[in-house]
Amino acid sequence: MSYARFGWDGSDVYVYESDRGWECCGCISHEQTFGSFTTTDLDAFFAHLDEHRRAGHHVPDNVEPDIRDDLANDPPPWLAAAGSPGGTDEGATT
Repeated sequence: MSYARFGWDGSDVYVYESDRGWECCGCISHEQTFGSFTTTDLDAFFAHLDEHRRAGHHVPDNVEPDIRDDLANDPPPWLAAAGSPGGTDEGATT
């Protein structure tokens, strides 16, 4: 499920849940040159989105609440493997 896509409501990020965690696909963050940021650590993912905002990138306001709602109502199967909603930070991947 995607939470934001490039161009939706002016979004500069493409954010979705995959079988590897939460992903910022085609990340344009100042720390990235190509690829995606992927993590099972919710705090790390939200911090990553905040980095985008500080860089002036538009991240729709619904992203974090929608992820939290999905976690409460339909947690992803990989979350149990990660151990908790905090999970583990896998960092940037390509």
